[in-house]
Amino acid sequence: MSAIAPALPFPARNVRASDPATSHLAAAGSPGREQIASTVRTILAAHPEGLTDWELWQATGLPERLRGSVVKRRQDAHATDTGSTRMGPSGRPMTVWTLHR
Repeated sequence: MSAIAPALPFPARNVRASDPATSHLAAAGSPGREQIASTVRTILAAHPEGLTDWELWQATGLPERLRGSVVKRRQDAHATDTGSTRMGPSGRPMTVWTLHR
């Protein structure tokens, strides 16, 4: 850990020892990849009708900065395209995803 990084009670993920203290603090306060993946799978399993990426991200309650991470974990879960779309907040159609059963 760098001389300016604080001593944390657990190792922060996604940071290098040479990163500044602010990076270590931000990483320590973020959920890990496994936690996001588990949350995404649980939400998708509870919605067999499927969700758009926007709806999935909203359902996680995670901050905007982690929206891309939610999409990546949806991809990792091998969610499949239902063949339907729903309008997103931008007014454009969004793909509806579901877990393969």
